[in-house]
Amino acid sequence: MISENFKIILLTSILTISCNNEIPNAEINCLDLKESEGIVIFNDTKFSGSCFTIYDVNLEIDEIRTYRKGKRHGVWAKYYPNGLLRYQGRYKNEEIHGRYTEYYNNGSLKETGRLSKGYRDGEWFLYDENGKLIRKELHIDKELIDYETY
Repeated sequence: MISENFKIILLTSILTISCNNEIPNAEINCLDLKESEGIVIFNDTKFSGSCFTIYDVNLEIDEIRTYRKGKRHGVWAKYYPNGLLRYQGRYKNEEIHGRYTEYYNNGSLKETGRLSKGYRDGEWFLYDENGKLIRKELHIDKELIDYETY
């Protein structure tokens, strides 16, 4: 029989890992994946893991994509051609969902907030290219409810 302490530790570990927003290392090129009827396949199996795309011009990483059982699920990240992060977000059951952060091509924060099923949800913060807060927004039920400009 499993002790209650062990169950709590195991559950905490699983939740910590599943909520991780770190950009995963991807060793598989997304071009090596195949799609059939909306399911992404690798080696004749529904793909679970991360893959990358590259810019043709400079062979730098363009995007990191994460899948679970052949569906978009997990961290997605896109990069500028200069190698800096452009945005980082998450998919959950094929929909953009959770914390989203976007950056300017100089590396400074552009905007951040949460998405719910692809729509802005709650407070969003928008910044200029120098990192100064320029606008704060409140979104509820797929609508912009209020905003404040600085």
